[in-house]
Amino acid sequence: MKTNRPVIFLVTLLCSWLGVVAAGWPVETKSTAPSKQSTAPPAGGPAKVTPAIKDIPPQVIIINPVEGDTWYGTETHDIQWKTLAIPEGFKIKIEFIRSEQSGLGSFFFLADNLPKSGKYSWKITEEAFQKKQVATGWGGTQPVPVDTKGKLKLIASYGGKTYEGEVSISLVIPKLKITSPPKGDTWHVGKTYAVTWNNIGPALSPVQINIESGGGISANFLYSTNMANTGSTSIKVPTSPILDNNTDFRLIIQSDIISFPGPYIHDEVSIKIMK
Repeated sequence: MKTNRPVIFLVTLLCSWLGVVAAGWPVETKSTAPSKQSTAPPAGGPAKVTPAIKDIPPQVIIINPVEGDTWYGTETHDIQWKTLAIPEGFKIKIEFIRSEQSGLGSFFFLADNLPKSGKYSWKITEEAFQKKQVATGWGGTQPVPVDTKGKLKLIASYGGKTYEGEVSISLVIPKLKITSPPKGDTWHVGKTYAVTWNNIGPALSPVQINIESGGGISANFLYSTNMANTGSTSIKVPTSPILDNNTDFRLIIQSDIISFPGPYIHDEVSIKIMK
């Protein structure tokens, strides 16, 4: 049988060509892994921008004091604040608003032209307190500062716009309370007795301790001393001609500080002294 050589050559050439094409042809494959979307910005494109928080109302936030704090006369406290969503240019004013006017007006000005965020040190003076008429020991009355409730208000203002923040606080006159002897106790000449007291607020020194009869400019003093405000002492009852006609006395402990709030810090109990 004769072989057709031209046909065999053509077939061989065709098979070789098909093999080359198959080897170089790209093959599409499917991945079973989940696809990930790139968050990277395109080359040369804008950077990713976090959206701004919207709808925050302008606020004055008081950090210190907190609602319901009690501050005592003559103490110094820091008022601290910050603001949110309030533009540049605004300045802070601080006022204390008394809950009762008592003839002084309700507003007590502290400071103004302060930065949007910051602090202000307030030394609490007598002028911040309400005043009430109190009977004196020699007749008549006089205005004295009393414990005062109110609101500490911070006001941010600029260009006719204002924003406010406030907290309620109490201003309190420091006090002391005699805990011994009890009211109506009987003492005897020549014996020694313990005297104790508690301080309400800062313990201001020194104190004066008196045993006296009568009152005002006509008071008769059986005993008087000045000492540090330690909260306790002992007293030996002296003999005195005052005891010839009197057994009713008052034990008085009071601050010996002349400036505020010294004149308003005192307590007393009635006692009897026998020979």
